[in-house]
Amino acid sequence: MVSSTLLLPVMPVPILLPVMPVPNPDSPESIHTILTCNSDEFWKSFKNQTLPTDVLSNAVVENIIRPNTERLRTADERYRFDLLLSALLDHAPHPLGKRYVAVCLDIANKKGHDGVVNAAKVWVQYLLLPSQFVYFRRNVYLLLNS
Repeated sequence: MVSSTLLLPVMPVPILLPVMPVPNPDSPESIHTILTCNSDEFWKSFKNQTLPTDVLSNAVVENIIRPNTERLRTADERYRFDLLLSALLDHAPHPLGKRYVAVCLDIANKKGHDGVVNAAKVWVQYLLLPSQFVYFRRNVYLLLNS
């Protein structure tokens, strides 16, 4: 009689990262409401070729990030949002990514005093340090579909 062994793929153990609390996404004071704009507004800015990406990026640094440096630094003592936003612009792997960040920050800045801070919080929360649940769901999906 031959014994068979079921070999399951070895799944990487997710690293537990700090997660920023997010207010109820349906509440009016949610950071999600600060970033919302209609798609026409976004695409109008994104596709505006009269302003080259590097010029737009430099303008965002000079006119939005630098004037808000203190507010960005004190918004959350765990993170340096001013350096984060500058790094997203400086190290974007493609010019379209750089343009995306610049346009988002420009729109967020027009939404109010804390729009840029809230944009940084959203990117940290959902892009750079997503919740453990995201990792758990991905691992369960991979396990069930392997």
